Amino acid sequence: MELHPLQKFHMSDHRIGMLLVHRGAMSVAQVNQVLNHQQQVDQPFGKLARDMFGIDERDIASAWAEQVGYICQHVDLACEPNDPGLLDLVTAADAWSAHVLPLRYEKHLLVAATTVTDLPNALRKLLPHLDHDPRFVIAERRQLERYIIERYGIVSVERAG
Repeated sequence: MELHPLQKFHMSDHRIGMLLVHRGAMSVAQVNQVLNHQQQVDQPFGKLARDMFGIDERDIASAWAEQVGYICQHVDLACEPNDPGLLDLVTAADAWSAHVLPLRYEKHLLVAATTVTDLPNALRKLLPHLDHDPRFVIAERRQLERYIIERYGIVSVERAG
């Protein structure tokens, strides 16, 4: 299936290198150098950008989260099937601090809800408990917080800002 030229531009604009350029963390020339080097080595763009140009890990993680968030399905948690038995994958405290809610397995992959900004933390909390990378769906933050509180039976939480 051939993509319309505007779709190609729109999709390429959400590549991690372009996101870092838009944020002022890298120049287009640096992105091109990383991409050229990436053709010779089998390493992720973010690792190469950090190693070659000292790009801050937080900038890379934030751009990665935005990129993945663009690709991920955005959901209403009220419509999402869930398996309460999966809550044991992360503690209530970790679910709350990382804003991650395990929902169900689909074809041997864990589906978990989080927000775009919390994707890096959610991944860090889940990976130690899984054999494979999870599949994330993106939820609205307040709804996700409400579901974490309800599903884990949290009585009291400290809300930041």
